[in-house]
Amino acid sequence: MTGQILYDEELEQMFNQELNKTSDDSFDQVLFNPICSQDVTPGIALESTLKDLQLYQYQLDITTEAKFALKSFSSNPQLPGVLLMEQKQLVGLLSRRRILEQMSRPYGLELFLCRPLSQLYQYTKVDHLILPEDTLITEAVQQSLKRPSNLLDEPIVVEDSQHYYKIVDIHQLLVAHSRIFQLATNLLTQANQRLKELTIIDPLTGIGNRRLFDQYFSRDWHLAIREKQWITVILCDVDYFKKYNDTYGHQAGDDCLRQVAHLIHNDCKRMTDIVARYGGEEFIISLLNVKAEQAIAIVERIQKSLSELKLPHVASSVSPYLTLSFGIAAIKPITNQNSSSLIELADQALYQAKEKGRNQFVMVSQKKK
Repeated sequence: MTGQILYDEELEQMFNQELNKTSDDSFDQVLFNPICSQDVTPGIALESTLKDLQLYQYQLDITTEAKFALKSFSSNPQLPGVLLMEQKQLVGLLSRRRILEQMSRPYGLELFLCRPLSQLYQYTKVDHLILPEDTLITEAVQQSLKRPSNLLDEPIVVEDSQHYYKIVDIHQLLVAHSRIFQLATNLLTQANQRLKELTIIDPLTGIGNRRLFDQYFSRDWHLAIREKQWITVILCDVDYFKKYNDTYGHQAGDDCLRQVAHLIHNDCKRMTDIVARYGGEEFIISLLNVKAEQAIAIVERIQKSLSELKLPHVASSVSPYLTLSFGIAAIKPITNQNSSSLIELADQALYQAKEKGRNQFVMVSQKKK
């Protein structure tokens, strides 16, 4: 790539030397429009079109001598080509690369420098891609890549709504396409992350759901086996929740579950603690390297936080305020032991807490066999 740039610079120096030998004052009289491009390419977005790119509007009549185009290329290194016009109608496009190739051939300057562009065009004529300005950049790249391999570097002609023609450099088009691809990749990554979150987050309470619990609990269970650690599960249930819904309505019931979830999550302070909504009004907590006696302190902290909220529950048979029942189970698991056995123990303890009148906890602990 560097060598090509040096090559073009050497050619342009040679062209300038030849151009300086002429004293033609008509160099400043270019037919139709002078070089005209948008100053800054606006921010590229997924829906960006060709009109959002830097476009060049440089037109010369096909009878114009080639030296006019060469001087323009020398003065404007970014100019990708020149539009050839005849009676204000588009005839074709002379790209910068093809003009430099012809001029660099033996006797190229002598043959074409002071001759009309129509003669040079006879040696460089190819079918150029013409696209509307509202073509999406992604679509324009697809169209450009369908061209024969010898035309892939050629600029593209852009037609606006007023049927005026401009030029877009293929390199700029590909850079814009690369930016769009990066934007799309970032959005896809964010969407996938969001989708992943939706599959493991309970939409009502904002804490983990049963799927999240199963994933992390399985990890902690195997870690407890390997490290010979205790692992504790706490199941808790909102007391008389159906009566709460019947009394206050389902919207209030949803608000109640959100507050309870937030409260439990805040009171389980370690990074390794897993809190999830297990179903309905039931929540589950997994505590790695925590014995049953230590879990009692956590349950008492949750009970204290809930009592301070003083959420009214006039339909409750145990308290004028909302309460929870807890089942606590702890185990030091061994190889080949099923993790569901611990959850079953916690479920049995929760059942006992309800049977004893609710608004309390029951603890069970199974020793290693």
